[in-house]
Amino acid sequence: MLTIQLDRLETGTRLTLTHAGFATEAAMARHAEAWPQVLAHLDTVLAKGSAA
Repeated sequence: MLTIQLDRLETGTRLTLTHAGFATEAAMARHAEAWPQVLAHLDTVLAKGSAA
């Protein structure tokens, strides 16, 4: 299950992501490694969009 919560802050928005229900510990570890990269890319894309 994937849950995303967005909270308004004075300086922007906080995204809280919870990912659960993995079939194996290995799958959980792969996702734990990948999510920070995915979210960093999202941050870059959104920052470029707000500069346009």
